[in-house]
This record gives sequence, structure tokens and C-alpha cells, in this order.
Amino acid sequence: MIILDTNVISEILKKDHADRRVVDWFIHVPLNEAYTTSVTTAELLTGIALLPEGTRKRRLGDSVQQFINLYLPRTLPFDAAAAPHYAAVYAQRRAAGRPVTPQDAMIAAIALACDATLATRNVKDFEHTGVKLFNPWEG
Repeated sequence: MIILDTNVISEILKKDHADRRVVDWFIHVPLNEAYTTSVTTAELLTGIALLPEGTRKRRLGDSVQQFINLYLPRTLPFDAAAAPHYAAVYAQRRAAGRPVTPQDAMIAAIALACDATLATRNVKDFEHTGVKLFNPWEG
């Protein structure tokens, strides 16, 4: 199981302008092994909501909505199984002097609860959390 972080999905949605390394990796990931999280969905929708009205907002909003619809059955929630992992990740990173955002702690917790690999460009945001990481920009 591979969980796609927000930055991976954003890159894929760039279509013609996407980094080839990310696209080449993504097209070889079997659809039934690729997941996302409810946290990532919220981040994507928030990004669209914050854009000024106009063509770009509509175009990106349509792309994000298509992705959400496709991945809805494979969108993992932040739930009771993830909650203890969240507390551990958040406290551990804070104690180490490397605080983590609540959103990243939630994504890490979901990955840990599901024993999944997280595909992300922001590897440093998830280091020392116990999450298996993969950076598609580096292969």
C-alpha cells in the first residue's frame, strides 16, 4: 500500500508540466495499491478554496475533484486506529525539537496504522516518525 501525499498529487495534476520522474513512477503504481488520506483531500480542497476566482481556480478545482472522485474508495480516514500513532508522532517530534504540523502528524499516523509507505517530496517532514518513505522525485 502506497499513500500519496499532497505534493505528489499536486505534481501529477500538473499534467503536461509535471516532473517526468514523478509521472513515470506513478503510472507504474497499480491503482489498487495507491491510496490517499482524508487529510490530503482537505489540503487539496483548501488550496483550491484559497485561490482567487477565475479560470485557474475552476480548472484546478475540476482536476482536484476528478482525482477525489477516482480515489474516494481509496481515501483513508484519520480514525481511532490512527489516533495513538498521532499522539506518539506529535510528542516524539516535539520532544526532539523537530515539531511536525498537525496535518503531517495525521498523515504519518494513518500510514503507520495501515503499515503503508508514504510517497512524498517532503521526506524531512516525516523523518523519525517510523513511516516508510519514498520520494518519487528521487526514485
